[in-house]
Amino acid sequence: MTTKGDLTKDAILKIAGTLFSEKGYSAVTMKDFCDRSELSRGGLYRHFSSTKEIFTAMLDQDKDHSSEELDGAISRQIPARQLWQVFYTNQKLEILRAGGRLSIAVYEFISTEKDQNEYLERRFISGVNTLTKMIHYGQLTGEFRKCDAEKIARHIIFFLEGLKLSSAIVPVSESMIDEQFDILFQMVAANEG
Repeated sequence: MTTKGDLTKDAILKIAGTLFSEKGYSAVTMKDFCDRSELSRGGLYRHFSSTKEIFTAMLDQDKDHSSEELDGAISRQIPARQLWQVFYTNQKLEILRAGGRLSIAVYEFISTEKDQNEYLERRFISGVNTLTKMIHYGQLTGEFRKCDAEKIARHIIFFLEGLKLSSAIVPVSESMIDEQFDILFQMVAANEG
């Protein structure tokens, strides 16, 4: 059962994505969260003790949600091509909305919070594992070609990280993103005969 506290925590985490995208990691304060959420300081601190805690919770929620969504979709036997489309749409929206600024905030977080040096590696591995699972599923359904799914997933994750960072500096249009994802899809798609 979802409590009022859970809903408040989720609302704070939604605000977090916007705030950290706008200001970066270091510039965001707990006061910023109070102002955006209209919570008192006590109300905010009831859920989170620091911006660091909010930031890691936001990233963990995203990672856990993606993995759970994929597992549920596979159990419902949703076609792999449709799962790819959802993955693509989510990545595209992140690039277009945040313009890579959230990725920059992640790197800023790693360089600012020295106790989090392994976080980026764990995040990368988690992304590779989730994408590998989707590619394997597509191979089992015959929608994706036989290939080294983990190697391809690693390549895609590296590529997307670079694209997200680049989009914070260089204008990236929707058609450019579409073009790049078409190339990525050709790496995994089975030839339709």
